[in-house]
Amino acid sequence: MTEPPGQPEIAASPPSRPGLSSWISPRQPAYLLMPSPRRQNTPEIVIASSSRWKNWWIRGILSLAMISFFFLIIYLGPIVLMLVVLYVQIKCFHEIITIGYRVYRSYELPWFRTLSWYILLCVNYFFYGETVADYFGGLVRKEVPLQFLARYHRFISFAMYLAGE
Repeated sequence: MTEPPGQPEIAASPPSRPGLSSWISPRQPAYLLMPSPRRQNTPEIVIASSSRWKNWWIRGILSLAMISFFFLIIYLGPIVLMLVVLYVQIKCFHEIITIGYRVYRSYELPWFRTLSWYILLCVNYFFYGETVADYFGGLVRKEVPLQFLARYHRFISFAMYLAGE
């Protein structure tokens, strides 16, 4: 079989291999004929379905997992919810401060990260202090140092803010 000038010759179809799907054309490159590592660990029900249904399958499982996790956090109560919010807030703040430090490193700002974390501590003390004091009211009434922190909470928050600025 002769090809017109300028056209590359197409190789004969490769020998059939066990486990390859019938959708692979013999004219496709060799790297498409090899099974990918991602497909080797995927359940058979997902491999057999089309990519559209595979996408729906994965989204459905992850959606149910996220909704279940959300209801678990709500079920565990307000303290766990506050801790999860605090954790997410600290991780986000860490990312923002890391980016800010990379941008402003050339300005050689002293105490940039330390003051940023201190302000986060002051703001969290201000916002969470009264809520936690109300939630643990019995403990706050028994302990003298906690009574002082609960009674003068806003003044302490303001003094901490001024000390950082």
